[in-house]
Amino acid sequence: RDRVSTQSTWGQFHTVRTRQPFSQGSVFWEIVILSAKRQGDLYNLYIGVTTRNFPKDQFLGWTPGQWSYHSKYGDAVWKTKVNPFSEQYGKGDTIGVLLMCGASRLCFYKNGRKLGEAFNNLSAGDLYPAVSLQDVGDCVHISQRAVP
Repeated sequence: RDRVSTQSTWGQFHTVRTRQPFSQGSVFWEIVILSAKRQGDLYNLYIGVTTRNFPKDQFLGWTPGQWSYHSKYGDAVWKTKVNPFSEQYGKGDTIGVLLMCGASRLCFYKNGRKLGEAFNNLSAGDLYPAVSLQDVGDCVHISQRAVP
């Protein structure tokens, strides 16, 4: 299975994506949050998908072609639209992402429990797993898993 880890080395948002896109069928991956700096009582991470070209210095979900689940408030974020979705997450949590390309849907899981469908409006074509980190030392591990 594919695995990758990434760690923030500078103190502002940056987004990274995998090299492998998906455009057909269903695929599932998990992101383990190994370390993250709290901002008060909350963490500030974004997990989701992006198209090939994206701004690396902005958080995931704020530009067209990106969809994300925000840790701080549990919101679903797409093109600057922020909608209540689920619960907060942070250090020590594992976030599962189920991408259903043919159905244009994106579902999330937290620590093995399905949270539900956050988006049903994904664009056709290549989509890449992605994450936005903010603080120095924020670190996640991404690995592809069997579809639940």
